[in-house]
Amino acid sequence: MNDRVRPGPRHLALVGPTASGKSALAMDLARRHSDVEIVTVDSMQVYRGMDIGTAKPTAAERTEVVHHLLDVCGPDEDYTVARYQRACLAVLADIEARGRRALLVGGTGLYLQSVVDDLDIPGRYPQVRAELEAESDDSLFSTLQRLDPVAAGRIEPSNRRRTLRALEVTIGSGRPFSSFGPGLTHYAELPFPVVGIDLDRDALDRRIEARYAAQMDAGFLDEVRD
Repeated sequence: MNDRVRPGPRHLALVGPTASGKSALAMDLARRHSDVEIVTVDSMQVYRGMDIGTAKPTAAERTEVVHHLLDVCGPDEDYTVARYQRACLAVLADIEARGRRALLVGGTGLYLQSVVDDLDIPGRYPQVRAELEAESDDSLFSTLQRLDPVAAGRIEPSNRRRTLRALEVTIGSGRPFSSFGPGLTHYAELPFPVVGIDLDRDALDRRIEARYAAQMDAGFLDEVRD
């Protein structure tokens, strides 16, 4: 575990697939409990100007219930998991300090996992990655097997993206990628409950279709053009 202070047990996370009703349920819970503030766990809602397509909470909802980690950067910025993790932990600490509770809501699993599993996220090394990009998949994986066989054992040889990332970190940081943690298939003890919404697939498909139609009517295409 990292030396960061982990969030306390007063909080709750609500997860589920797109259009499963997470946001509506979260608003209902927050209305019932006046000490609850909503913390967004969404890799797209962090961007300003991307409102309709991301199903961002409305201005009225954000006035009624405090929301965190919305509109924190521009669409041209590179918003990383590490940046989210730091911001979310700071928000949770602030909420706890004020004697209130956080309801974490969203569908970006890695964002949530970075917080609840206290992931040790390595930095980025763009120059190293740029040099590696020219190599073939076979060459990259062979190099990873030599430099970090543990990491190579966790990755499919055909998964170029993960292999590149593992090599980028191993070479750039000077320590094996596998030394940053046991991997995403290992789950630490949760610091607070995580509740998931599970819907029948046909019902979920219908909800997604209806939401998409409503988004188009609301001007989604114009938002994308902008």
